[in-house]
Amino acid sequence: MFTWNDYTLALVFSGPHSRTLPMAAGQLVTRSGIDWGQLCAIGTFVVVPMMPAGLAVRRWLVTGLTLGAVTGE
Repeated sequence: MFTWNDYTLALVFSGPHSRTLPMAAGQLVTRSGIDWGQLCAIGTFVVVPMMPAGLAVRRWLVTGLTLGAVTGE
């Protein structure tokens, strides 16, 4: 639900020359076809910066996720 709200907010308040990456990706899918080259490029720009960030916080992320786990009692 929150992701859809972010998309709608960007759709309403962004101008024709300023778009977020999800907005740009959504405009590449049209009735006449899908521009796979640009869609893959946008996907790369979204994923590549998140990979080092995920690797950097991996230790704390796993600790936080398992901190509230139920033990075998």
